[in-house]
Amino acid sequence: MNSVEQMFLTNRQYHIDCDTDFMDHAPTIASLIQQHSGVYLPWEDEKALQKLTENDLVAVRNASLKDQELGVKLQEIFAPYVKPHLERMFGKHIQYSIRVSAQIKRTWTNEMLKEDNRDNHFYSDLAFPTRAHQDLDNNGFRSSHTTIFYFQMTPNVSHASNLEIAPLKEKVGLLAFSPKLGYSNEITLGEQQKLNWFVPDLTPGNVYYMGPYLPHRSSRVSKFPRLALNVKIQPTNLVWLENIYGLGIKKMADSSSHEQKLSYLVDLLKEASKVNNGASYELGIAELLRNNWEGMKAAFAQLCLYDIGHDERSMKLFAAGGILRKNSREITEEDFMKLDDPMKNIVQHSCADAIIETLKLYS
Repeated sequence: MNSVEQMFLTNRQYHIDCDTDFMDHAPTIASLIQQHSGVYLPWEDEKALQKLTENDLVAVRNASLKDQELGVKLQEIFAPYVKPHLERMFGKHIQYSIRVSAQIKRTWTNEMLKEDNRDNHFYSDLAFPTRAHQDLDNNGFRSSHTTIFYFQMTPNVSHASNLEIAPLKEKVGLLAFSPKLGYSNEITLGEQQKLNWFVPDLTPGNVYYMGPYLPHRSSRVSKFPRLALNVKIQPTNLVWLENIYGLGIKKMADSSSHEQKLSYLVDLLKEASKVNNGASYELGIAELLRNNWEGMKAAFAQLCLYDIGHDERSMKLFAAGGILRKNSREITEEDFMKLDDPMKNIVQHSCADAIIETLKLYS
């Protein structure tokens, strides 16, 4: 099995592809960024990179986010690498767009970090260290099989605010988190201290990819700017049950009703979660769509690698995110009311929508 798929079958939840031709495209990418941002990007020259100002970095980030022409050209470069992996994992029925965005860290001093007083500063991917978190929430609870492709452009030096990761030790799932310090799903300090954090080999030319449960953050040191490009793909159906786990999803067509198909899908998700506990998230949403609230809570309790106990609010956050395609910062008390009739409140490209799309494929 290809290593991209393999990452979902282990606790690592990440892989690094060191055998790519990505560096052949780097000069073209740098030229495109310069053309559309007005900033000369000396991607190989450490001394010149050090001279980039904050305004330069903001201009590069804004171009990656807002310039449609640049977006299309970057898609043309990244698609030949990304698409074959996606088709193997998620099949040809997936509806996705390859949207390339920039991840940038500026330089800062220890004095500047003292100003990081847990207000809105650290929501910026530019100005302060990224807090330790997992990406299921950040991606609007869309999929346990969201795949992030990460291409670093600037040299991998120790004095930059580098991406740090910490593979899960026992099984895949959600670590204890808290919004108390301002970041909605920051992994608690106690949990962070149990993990073995390290910087993966992000030498330009290597392509790094990870799933949504891998704990990650960035280091507090930033004496050198970091620029990376990434692509995030959220599957729009659950065909990965067959492509990655070998489960006979096509047999769903033998069921005669929506309820039977959904019940069959629940059984498949239970089997998948034995291999990758992360699939317990879809299991919980599928149980919600069957109006099986107890089944949903049991699946979410299994997903959590901590004792969620009677934390009804977290259960509701997971559930509402799954039908509304919202992260926990966006979910309101009014959204919780929509859980009373989840089938009528499903938002396109949400986790629940992916489940319904799977049922339609085999109707």
